[in-house]
Amino acid sequence: MESVRAKLNLKINDHEGVQLLRPLMQDGLVSFSEFTPKSNNFEMHVNRFAHEHAHKKKLRINSYIAIPTATAVHHKGLERDIEHLHLLTLDSKENHDQHYLYFIFAHNKTIRITMSEMMFRLWDFGEHWEAPMVNHGLNAHYAHNHNMYTRPALLHS
Repeated sequence: MESVRAKLNLKINDHEGVQLLRPLMQDGLVSFSEFTPKSNNFEMHVNRFAHEHAHKKKLRINSYIAIPTATAVHHKGLERDIEHLHLLTLDSKENHDQHYLYFIFAHNKTIRITMSEMMFRLWDFGEHWEAPMVNHGLNAHYAHNHNMYTRPALLHS
């Protein structure tokens, strides 16, 4: 009988937390995101590799991100009919009383979330399953070191 694997249930409330979350989200597949301005809520579904279990097998799990402090969402390079986005990395920045969270995807696609407060949750749901690695032609370390994603200062609404 296979042992039960732990699932993530995290509350991120600072930029250091974002840095710790980066390797766990690398190579995730995003199939859904939604921003509801009236309630300042941004939600995203990520089918991610369970890198925290990498010593065993290549496992995937579904994760959900909820940002209840989102005040605006900007994107670059996204089209409405994209089936999945390949997540390379996350980044964050603070400017006066605004906080920014960046989802940086393969092929120069980016989502920037403006938040009134750096606070969001990520939790896993469902069961882990074995899956092959994503082949998007880049890895996050290479892309970051070679400026192959949109730098935060270049994003405009």
